[in-house]
Amino acid sequence: KSKEGFEFDYGSHFLRDTGVSELDEILYGHMTSDKWLVLENLRGGNYFCSHLNEKSPFPDTRLLPEETYQKGMMQMLCLGENLKTHTNLEEYLEDTFGEIFTKEIYRTLANKFLGHDLCELVPGSIGLIALLSKIIGFTPEMTRELKKSPLLDKKFAFHSCEEGQSSQKNYYPVRGGVGLWIDEIEEKLSHLGVNILRNSMVEKINHTNGIIDSVILQNGESLGCDQLICTAPVYQIAKCGGLAPPFEQKSPARLITSLYHFI
Repeated sequence: KSKEGFEFDYGSHFLRDTGVSELDEILYGHMTSDKWLVLENLRGGNYFCSHLNEKSPFPDTRLLPEETYQKGMMQMLCLGENLKTHTNLEEYLEDTFGEIFTKEIYRTLANKFLGHDLCELVPGSIGLIALLSKIIGFTPEMTRELKKSPLLDKKFAFHSCEEGQSSQKNYYPVRGGVGLWIDEIEEKLSHLGVNILRNSMVEKINHTNGIIDSVILQNGESLGCDQLICTAPVYQIAKCGGLAPPFEQKSPARLITSLYHFI
């Protein structure tokens, strides 16, 4: 909270519809207009090739040198459906966007955002940078035609975030941070008889033949479970389950991300 009274979350925390009506009713059905803003569309932008794009968060390939752009686009359009099994992100991107765009766009961005070369990252890690899953190219009119193809729709983004908007709504408090939702949903769950454990930590995860059947808390209490949903990093889950994580016995390196609020 700033001295002027402005409040910010530690991170970017908009709530968003899941698309499952029953679940959305549980999560957001209690919201009232006096406490919550409904944001239909979140506008994003990006800075790429020394150019600020205020209309879309996706990289615009037209900002590359003309020859690189033309050859890269031709190479990508000649690719078919990417159905191969890949060992790293570099292979996946080359089979999806072509070698030229992989080298000129994704290699640099992967090093910037994830701190590693493409060949060191698993294919699914592109999900960590979801806004790099598509590119901008050609004209807005041609893009609309290309996106009629299911294959090319996965690769091309509209030129403006005003197009192709999702029907899923976003929510944010009128006052304060998104912690308001935590308080409201906690109260709602309590009324439904859900037992919420505070100041508790999972010490161990018990599993048999790859199926988790119980967790042990730090106080020794055992909780049986039919399903476990965990939002902790993978290495913490592996450690609690007594599994050898796919790296040295120490916490993996962390990247620092800065989030700025401009008033």
